[in-house]
Amino acid sequence: MRRASKSRLDLVALAVSTVPTVPTVPAVPALLAAVLAAALTLGLTGCSVDVEGATCQVVGAVDNCPSGQACGTDLKCSVKAAGCRPCDSTTPALCQDGDVKQCSASPDSVCGSWVTVTDCVTGQTC
Repeated sequence: MRRASKSRLDLVALAVSTVPTVPTVPAVPALLAAVLAAALTLGLTGCSVDVEGATCQVVGAVDNCPSGQACGTDLKCSVKAAGCRPCDSTTPALCQDGDVKQCSASPDSVCGSWVTVTDCVTGQTC
C-alpha cells in the first residue's frame, strides 16, 4: 500500500502558515506624525531667544522678542527699544511737525530719530 502524499500546494500552504509574522507597530507612524506636526508648529510660530540683541524683523514689534523687550530700529530686541517708539529707517520721508522728516538710525541706532530733510517755511505745507 502506498502512502498518500501531500500535494505541493498543501506543502507550500503549510510552510507559509508556519512562518512567523512580524507584528506591525501602528504607534510609529502616529508618533512620527506628532513629531512632524510639532516641528511645523514651531517653525510657523517662530522662536525667540531670552537675550538682549536677538534678531527681529518688525521695528516696534514685541512678538519675536523676549518679555520686556521690543524690536529696535537696528532690528535687534532690547529693553531700550521697549522704552521708546523706534522708527523704521526704511519708511519713506513724511510730513511731521510741519517739516519733511526721515527716520535715521544715527545717532541712536536702537530708537532711531526723525531728521529734518526739508524745512517747510511759514506759509508752506508739506
